[in-house]
Amino acid sequence: MRTKDSELQIINSDDIKNLEQVLGLIDEQENGLLNDFDRNIDTILGDSSKVIFEELKKLPNYDVGQYNRISINNVEYHIPKNFLLSFHKSYIKDKDLRTIYVEKLSNWFSNKTTQIKSAISDKTSYDSLERVLPPAFALSSLAITSFHRKPNMLLRYE
Repeated sequence: MRTKDSELQIINSDDIKNLEQVLGLIDEQENGLLNDFDRNIDTILGDSSKVIFEELKKLPNYDVGQYNRISINNVEYHIPKNFLLSFHKSYIKDKDLRTIYVEKLSNWFSNKTTQIKSAISDKTSYDSLERVLPPAFALSSLAITSFHRKPNMLLRYE
């Protein structure tokens, strides 16, 4: 759909600055979620983490250049930073393990969704909703990346 010239005239520099600010907040929120996941990955994945990390090492493009070190039962693993963007469920060949992985991710996303919902203090207030829109968008972007059938698919807002 093309934007009409008359509509372009309505957009002013303040609107563009506000939009850039919101997009910056979304990026901040997404990075925060990715860091939270990386910091707690062994807790989030639980007992299945060791096997999942072994699957990760089998990937042909496995690169430990940007990684976090995690030790489980005295075995050290190098886990890529932004694991959710690096590792996709389709990489796990074992069907049962893939099911467990998806369940663990679902639980993490559900917990984060609950946190966002609880941050809405007044459901009728625009300010209250405006505060939770960037984290909600960031979370939905990561969910699409994690659960879509194709790895490395990202939700873009450009």
